[in-house]
Amino acid sequence: MEPGLSSDEIDASPNRIVRWEILKGLPGEGPVPKYFHLGHPTPWSEGLVVRFWDADGTEWVGNFQNSRSGSAEIVPWPEADVVGVKTSGHFSFDLYLIHAETPDDYSSHIYLTGIMFNEDGSMLFISDGIRIIGYRTDRKLAWVREGLGGYDLEMKSCVGGVLTIELEEEMGEPRKTVRLSANNGNNV
Repeated sequence: MEPGLSSDEIDASPNRIVRWEILKGLPGEGPVPKYFHLGHPTPWSEGLVVRFWDADGTEWVGNFQNSRSGSAEIVPWPEADVVGVKTSGHFSFDLYLIHAETPDDYSSHIYLTGIMFNEDGSMLFISDGIRIIGYRTDRKLAWVREGLGGYDLEMKSCVGGVLTIELEEEMGEPRKTVRLSANNGNNV
């Protein structure tokens, strides 16, 4: 797979992740890969394997626990100095948010159905199908919104500080549109 670049405006910090490549498996030589897990470590098993390069040219390999088959995607969040690693299954995905300067500083989120940024990249929204969770660029939880009156939430857009979501109230009924403040998750 083609190596990716996180941004054209790369910080020159030598320990910052600046590009990556998804590998077909763990390399047979070199340093032991860093292991990233979803809360129940199984470092002896191979998951999604990604090679990362830092700004100074050093490289390291990450082994991301992934119990489901599917595709993978690297999602840069330069405003937060974060690289997201999305490991996909058929209907949901797991997300690792890795600090670009300190890879051991990461968080993981399981069984997600959607991810979206606001217009200026100052907020990240993730959905698990029944709730929306907002994070600020410090990677701290900003808000959680549950009880929207339905399920199968789909984030459609985030424009002008308003996060637009469609949800299903009853199986087979028309979808309902809900608008939330990107800042605090309240209805607008």
